Amino acid sequence: MRVETQMRIAEGTTVELPCDMPRTGDLAKRVREVLSMQGVPSLRRLDVVIDADTVVVSGRVPTFYAKQLAANRCRHLVGPHRIRLDVEVA
Repeated sequence: MRVETQMRIAEGTTVELPCDMPRTGDLAKRVREVLSMQGVPSLRRLDVVIDADTVVVSGRVPTFYAKQLAANRCRHLVGPHRIRLDVEVA
């Protein structure tokens, strides 16, 4: 039986996350999924990797708003991990 949990990531927005996911093993996948659900195509193209205790998000977005949105969404998921946002606005 697969157990699901809800995580609140913004006002009125919830994401279903499986409880049985390893915390760090699938963290990059979860961050990618949340970014892809934001309705901003450029966020789907960002790279997400875990480097020790740091979540590294890198790539290029067209607006500062998109960069802020990526940072905000990542902040809700990373828990004890740090975030390094290497996102260029171009």
